[in-house]
Amino acid sequence: MQIPGSFVRALSGYWLWCSAKGTPPIYITITKSSNELVKSTGFAKVRVYEHEEGTYRCNAWNEAGIDSKEIQVTLVTSILLSFSSENIKQGTDICLIFSEYLSL
Repeated sequence: MQIPGSFVRALSGYWLWCSAKGTPPIYITITKSSNELVKSTGFAKVRVYEHEEGTYRCNAWNEAGIDSKEIQVTLVTSILLSFSSENIKQGTDICLIFSEYLSL
C-alpha cells in the first residue's frame, strides 16, 4: 500500500491519498475517528480542510489479506520558502509550482 508519510504538515485543502495495486482488486477506505470518509478500488483520496486535522487511517483489503496505515495530519497557515542568493540573480522572475498533493 502506498500512502504519504505517517506525519504530514500541509495547507488547508491538502489531498490525503492512498493507493494499492494487486490482483484481485484491492478495496480502500479512508477513515477518521472510525467514520468512513471514502471507499474506492485501487486509489482513494479525501481533501482535508481547516479544523479537520487529526489521525486518518487508510485501510486496504482483498481476498489475499488486509493492511492498514495511520497518517497524522497537521494543517499549517503558511509555508516559508528560502532560496540561496547564489542561485537567483536580482531581477530574475521566479515561478513556483506546487502539486495538489503537497506535503512537507
